[in-house]
This record gives sequence, structure tokens and C-alpha cells, in this order.
Amino acid sequence: MNGLLAGRLDLPLTGRNVAALLGLATLVGILASRAPDVALALLALLLGASLALSRLLGAFLLLLSPWVVIFPQLPEPLARLDLVALAVLAGGVVCLLDATSLTRTGGRLLALGGLFFAATLVSALIHFRSLSTSLKHPVLLLIYLSFLAIGEREGRAGEPRVIRAVSLHLFTVVTVAVTLLVMVAAWANGLGFDLEQRVEINPALSGGFLGTYIAGGVILCFARLNRKGARGSDLLVFLVLASALVAAFARSGWILAAVGCLVIVWRRSRPLALAAMVFVALAAATISPLRERVLDQIIPGRAYNTIFLRTGIWQDAWRLWRASPVLGTGPGNFYFLTSATAVREAGADYIGSVHNNYLEVLVDSGLVGLVVFLWWLSASLRALGRAERRLRLGLLPWGLGLAAAALFGDFLIAAPQNNGFATVHLSGLFWLLTGMAASAGDSAK
Repeated sequence: MNGLLAGRLDLPLTGRNVAALLGLATLVGILASRAPDVALALLALLLGASLALSRLLGAFLLLLSPWVVIFPQLPEPLARLDLVALAVLAGGVVCLLDATSLTRTGGRLLALGGLFFAATLVSALIHFRSLSTSLKHPVLLLIYLSFLAIGEREGRAGEPRVIRAVSLHLFTVVTVAVTLLVMVAAWANGLGFDLEQRVEINPALSGGFLGTYIAGGVILCFARLNRKGARGSDLLVFLVLASALVAAFARSGWILAAVGCLVIVWRRSRPLALAAMVFVALAAATISPLRERVLDQIIPGRAYNTIFLRTGIWQDAWRLWRASPVLGTGPGNFYFLTSATAVREAGADYIGSVHNNYLEVLVDSGLVGLVVFLWWLSASLRALGRAERRLRLGLLPWGLGLAAAALFGDFLIAAPQNNGFATVHLSGLFWLLTGMAASAGDSAK
């Protein structure tokens, strides 16, 4: 209790503590035996809190979150996204209770994230429509802040902890990529799968989110290849990840990987970076599947064309923002307020998001929300930049790539009506590692 009051929360992973937690979990299960959902929710909260106390929640999320999101065929209750979210929230609360030990940079990022949450919540309350519509985005932001808080606390262990976390994340990305390639090969041989179509492992989850998840791994692995002591196995992993990224056929993932890798090459040799840009342009013009994918975006009427639909969405979002420029129209209300013809023709599944993170924030929370969001994002990128100068892990190029991909989707902050509770578990991993890097950087000084 004294440690709790002093803000020094740390639970040693001893046999006695583990037995106590298991006993408490059993008690919760018995008490809630007549309400299985309540029991599962309580167990998720208990698991999140106990793992956070033991500084193991970050590793748990890096290993589990992608599988829960991308492969919903997992048996119950493993496929329950809400249970993972409850574990994250419980872990975030535990970490925030340790506020007296916050590092300077980590505390600043959490404060800015909290300010963005406050601006979003105010806009949601002013333009309140319903609990499920107006409060979904603030809840998602709390999950992001929990990811950041978990990373901040675990990163205080030092830079070796960050290095291990990045390696663990890369391991999970590789396993997902290999699984994807195996599934693609099976579809191609048995079901006539066409690589010019997106891989849709989860019908409720756009291939773009799978692509951006794998693209993050491509950048981290490419950073390894550009460090001294790179091994042949690093090149093999990079080729596997790049192949999976092509198979995912997600434009946003390509943008993310291209920007992140170009940042790495630019820091090493600007002429080489320019040559790489020319190579990418030639590949897009000469390789048939890539060329067709690019043409789909610029020629009206072609299959998988989305750029013209998005243009209509962006125009209508701009119109709605001008009607309420200071605090926006409220999170989640775009679906009900939009009148763009292209948006209506796209169907309800497509208009859950503005398909531009910055414009989404602007129309939802107004200028106030956008200014705070950009402040939070720039502070996060600066923290990653300081960590990158020492560790060379590729976290800053990954962040810059996500910032670029966010021009075409909600890859930094999940949109409230666009598979939000699914996508937050993928993009939240970036904020988890950002918190770790920021905290470890202060601890190293």
C-alpha cells in the first residue's frame, strides 16, 4: 500500500504474486458464473492490470493484438476485441497511477494526448447524437493514451527494453506476413485468387490496415539492413515482408513503406534516395499488377477506383467544417451529415471515415482539435527523432510514413465509424513503441 501511495507501482513476478492473481481470477469467475460476459470482462481487466504491474503488458500486446484483429476466426473468447481493449484500458490506468515517476518527454506526450482527448470530448458533448456515435471516438482515444502510457512506463527500464520490444514486434509482423503468403498461395492454387485484388482475410477489415501493419515491419527491417553488422537473415526477412506487402495490395501500405524507406536512404545518401524514387516509379509503370493498381486510382470507372470517391468525401468534409470551424461537427457525425453524391453511391461501409486523418480531426473537432493533434504528433515525432539518433531502429521513418499514409486513411488515429475497435489494436502498437522510445530516451540522459 505504501508503494501505491508513493506512486511506485511494481509487482515482482514471484510465485506468491502469481498464485494470488490466479486465486483472484478464480474468485471473479465464481462470482460471475451466471454472467459469462461479465466474468470475461472482469478477467480482461484483471489480466491487463496484472500484466501492466509486471511490465509485461507491452510484450503481450505486441504478440497478440495483430492476430486478434487480422484473423477473427480465432475461437472465443480470443477473438473478442472488446476484451483486449479492456485489458489495455486497465493497464493504462495502472500506468497512469504511477504518474509521479513519469519521464519528462513521456509525461509531455501523455499531457498533449490528454488535451486532444479533452478537445474531442468537448466537441462530442456539444454535438451529442447518441452514446454509440458521439462517445465512441473519445473511448478510442483513451485506448490510444493507454497504449502510450503502457509504453512510457515499460520504457523506463532503458533502451535495451525498447530494442527488445521492436524485435518482438518485428517477429510478430514476420509471422503474420508468412501466414498471409501461405494463404495467398493456397488461394492462387485452389481458388483462383487474383493478385490484382486485395487480400481480404477479414471482411470487416480493409486490406489497407493489414498493408500498413506489414509496411511498418518493412521499414523496421530496412533500418536493420542499413545498420552496421547487418546479417543475411535480415535481408531474407526483408524480402519476405516486401513480398507480403505486395500480396496485400494495399496502396496505403505501399505509401507508408516507400516514405519510411526513403527517409532511411535519404539520411545515408541523397543521390541513392533519388535513384530509389526513380526505380519505384519505373516499377509502378512497368510491372503489370502494380501499373493496373495505379491506373485504377486515376481513371474513372475502373475496378477498385477510390480516389474519385474520396475526392467527393473530402469536398463534403471541407463544407461541413466551414459550417462549424472552431469545434467541428462532433466525432462520428460525418456519416449522418454528409450529402456528397459520390459518398452516397459508395455505400454505408465506405463513408464511416473521411479517409484522411487530418481532415477527419478537422471536421470532427474543428481547428482546436486539429491544432492540438498536430502538436501531439509533432512532439511524438521529435521524441522518436531523438531516440533514432542513438538507436537507429527505424521508429522515426515509421512515424513519418504513417503521417504520410494518414493523408489517405485513418492510420494514426482510428476513425470512430470505420472498424475503430479493430484498427486501434494495430495503430496502437505504434503509440506503444513511441511511449517506450520517448521514456527510454529520457532515462538514458
